[in-house]
Amino acid sequence: MALTSVGAVVGEAAIKNQLQTDGPVVACFIVYEDFDSYNDGVYHYRIIVLEGMLLLLPDMELLHVVEQKSLFWIIRNSWSPKWGKGGFFYMRRGTNECKIEKYISYGVPKI
Repeated sequence: MALTSVGAVVGEAAIKNQLQTDGPVVACFIVYEDFDSYNDGVYHYRIIVLEGMLLLLPDMELLHVVEQKSLFWIIRNSWSPKWGKGGFFYMRRGTNECKIEKYISYGVPKI
C-alpha cells in the first residue's frame, strides 16, 4: 500500500483529530502484568510492577473516538477474536493510560 504521508501525534486532542481526519492509527503502550487477563470493561492498570518494557504493538489500532462522555479508546487487535472482547478492548482516554497517548503513529494511504 502506498502512503501519501506518515507521522506521529501526541495527546488526546491530536489523536482524536487524526482519527477523525484520516482514520485508524497505530499505538504502542506500556504493558502491565494485569493486561493479559483483560476480558471486558475499560482497562485501567492496577498492578505497579511492570511485566515488560515499552512494546511496539503494530497489530493494535485505535479505531474510534467515542462520544465525548465516554472516556475510553476502542482498540482492535489482530491476535485473535478470542482475546479481549471479540478482538477489541477499551482503554481509558484522556489520562495517558499506559502512555498510550504518547506513542501514536499514522499513515495516510494513497487513494
